[in-house]
Amino acid sequence: CKPCFYHNVGVDIPPSSQGKTRALCAIYVSTFVILLLNLVACLAVFASDGSSDNGISFGLSLAWFFVWTPMAFLCWYWPIYKAFRSDSSMWFMFFFFIFFVQIGVFIISAVGIEKSGYS
Repeated sequence: CKPCFYHNVGVDIPPSSQGKTRALCAIYVSTFVILLLNLVACLAVFASDGSSDNGISFGLSLAWFFVWTPMAFLCWYWPIYKAFRSDSSMWFMFFFFIFFVQIGVFIISAVGIEKSGYS
């Protein structure tokens, strides 16, 4: 039985890029934590009030958590890991495009538009 994703920064990544790779891993983990905290906050607001508007926000925050977390790994963290591992410009280009799209979505979510799943 083999793992789906083999991840060993110390072995796979050249020493000059290990710090950047670990920093990006920390950004990915912080993305997971922030989405989890958003889910808990929306659940708390929904449990305290129970209105349908808060139910919509909770449902969307649940969807964001279960969609963005694996998609962030597959669409930008794993490509940058492969780019540093193989020194591939194609993977770097793919990473920068997807990462900046995700930053744009997070900026929009930071505004906190009502009924969008961000509390």
